[in-house]
Amino acid sequence: MSYTATIFNVLIASPGDVQEERRIAREVVHEWNSMHSRARKIVLMPRGWEKDAYSSMGRRAQGELNKQIVDDADLLIAIFGTRIGTPTGEAEGGSVEELARHMKTEKPAMVFQSFTPADPRLFASDQYKKLGEFIDTWAKPRGVLWGYQSTDEFRDELRRQLATRLNDDPYFVQIEPEIPSVPEAGYRPIIRGGNFDNVGEPTLSPEARTLLVEAADDKGGIILYAKLMTGPQLQTNGKQFVEVGNPRSSAIWEGALEELENDGLIKATGPKRQVFQVTREGYDMADRVKT
Repeated sequence: MSYTATIFNVLIASPGDVQEERRIAREVVHEWNSMHSRARKIVLMPRGWEKDAYSSMGRRAQGELNKQIVDDADLLIAIFGTRIGTPTGEAEGGSVEELARHMKTEKPAMVFQSFTPADPRLFASDQYKKLGEFIDTWAKPRGVLWGYQSTDEFRDELRRQLATRLNDDPYFVQIEPEIPSVPEAGYRPIIRGGNFDNVGEPTLSPEARTLLVEAADDKGGIILYAKLMTGPQLQTNGKQFVEVGNPRSSAIWEGALEELENDGLIKATGPKRQVFQVTREGYDMADRVKT
């Protein structure tokens, strides 16, 4: 059954020395979607510089990142290891600038710091000293800091804090998504177009087949679609399908999404057309495609 949901952008900010934690953070966000999005009518869209930003010649790099992925973030998850990052001209590191810019808007943020064993020489570095100063003078006084001693502990702590924030923060708990009209009993979606074979089956492109199968395997049966400054973003089952900055990739995957909708295999759940739900026909078709 389809449902209407509000999408919140979750920015994952960090220097480059915590790549495993960045991967885990995306997994935790997708896990929350699978478990809670239907009941809460909320969908979290994880975003980060490695997948959702593009370079722009002749402009301050961090300034462009701010426009592309920072300014429209609803929640920011910052992760630090032993480095504060590369100076931006306005802050000691990119993640520091992103965090400060985000919190000026009074939107929620969480900061995690690793205390895992590391090369002792790193703790004597200028990077680590500057990170310590930032943590002590900025993060701790604001009460947004949590530490961890292993990646497993980070995963568990992020799960707890994400659940707490989404349950208790007024930014998230006052959302009342628009509820579409309920169709009459026995309603079946009308297939509005598309191509069909000689026995009435929709003929799908390889990309449409891939997208449908992944959406059917998604625990919530949903596809997330958003038009961003970096281009369209298409996600389901924890996977991103559009290559950032590639117009051909954008056209192919947006075409696949349109194909599935025209064939009645997915259905937009709200007027913003950012969340698509697999229909009964879609699940049936996915099963046939897999065999």
